[in-house]
Amino acid sequence: MTHICLNPKTGRLSRMTELRAISLRNVGYKIISKVLCQRLKVLLPRLISETQSAFVPGRLISDNILIAQEMFHGLRTNKSCKGKYMAVKTDMSKAYDRVEWNFIEALMRKMGFAE
Repeated sequence: MTHICLNPKTGRLSRMTELRAISLRNVGYKIISKVLCQRLKVLLPRLISETQSAFVPGRLISDNILIAQEMFHGLRTNKSCKGKYMAVKTDMSKAYDRVEWNFIEALMRKMGFAE
C-alpha cells in the first residue's frame, strides 16, 4: 500500500501548486518492484518496438515530435510533395482508457508471461 504525503515547497502555502506529493511505500514493495524491474529489463528489447520512444531508457518522446515537425515541414516546402501526400493528426489523449485488456492478457500469455 502506498501513502501520499504532501510536503510544502515553500514556507507559505496559498495554492495546491506549492505542495509536492511524495509517495511512501513499505520496504517489501520496494524490493519486489526492484526485482521485477531488473527481470523485465532483459525482456524489454524483444517486447518493445524500436519506434516506441516514450518510457524507455535512452529514448525520448520528444524525438517523435521532432520527426513529425520535420515531416510536416517537408510536406509544406517540398514542391514534389504537393498534392501527392497528406498527413493525419490523431488525438491520442485517453488512449490508455481504450486498450483492449483481454487482447493484452492473451498476448502476454502467448509471449510466456504467467497468469
